[in-house]
Amino acid sequence: MESFRLGISWSDPTCRRLVIPTARGEEAALPRASTTSVQELWKQILKAEAARLDLENWKKDQEVTTEDVRTAASLILRLISARPLSPNLAKPCLVIGDFAWRNIICNPTTGRVIGFIDLQGVAVLPRFMPARYPDDISSTHSTTDQWLTTTGGFPWVPPDDTLQIMEAPECGQEGVDWQAGLRKAMKEELVYRKEFRLHLSRNHPLFQERFWREAQHPLKLHFLLVYGI
Repeated sequence: MESFRLGISWSDPTCRRLVIPTARGEEAALPRASTTSVQELWKQILKAEAARLDLENWKKDQEVTTEDVRTAASLILRLISARPLSPNLAKPCLVIGDFAWRNIICNPTTGRVIGFIDLQGVAVLPRFMPARYPDDISSTHSTTDQWLTTTGGFPWVPPDDTLQIMEAPECGQEGVDWQAGLRKAMKEELVYRKEFRLHLSRNHPLFQERFWREAQHPLKLHFLLVYGI
């Protein structure tokens, strides 16, 4: 067990099939099978989606054609193939499925994390998964247009600079104060993410700045595998 690390999960891995949430709010299930690469996994996902009985109805609802689906699928495959996952980020990671605050045990004197409860969803996932921040500090609803166009606007890779967050107006017309509150919360979350990285780096040499930079690309690909374009 010495080669395993604690990380953050995106789904419940205790199910007997690989469950993939889809953009239409349903779940696509694949038989559990070994794959030789992420490319092969993506092909399996496409094969399972193509066999869905409701596929034609979904295309009508979304106003897309078969060619649109093929083009998007081909683009994702190209993105996956363009930058292979480094061996360091692909190493196995022992993952706890529910990192809610209520499941984290801390030493009341030192504040250090000493344990976890609710281990029902424990699984082994690639090491880059710990780079995904908890949802409580990952809002992206008040980002700038420049951040959206230059990064792709992936919610699993939130902004890392205040310049990527829209300026909050002080007051004014109806709804402005609400928007200002959202933007203020995003700036607070930016501070929390920095603290999150700092504390992890103090506890393990893996979590240095290089790790967070290199993990952004596989996190984006993982998001595409789960939700598509």
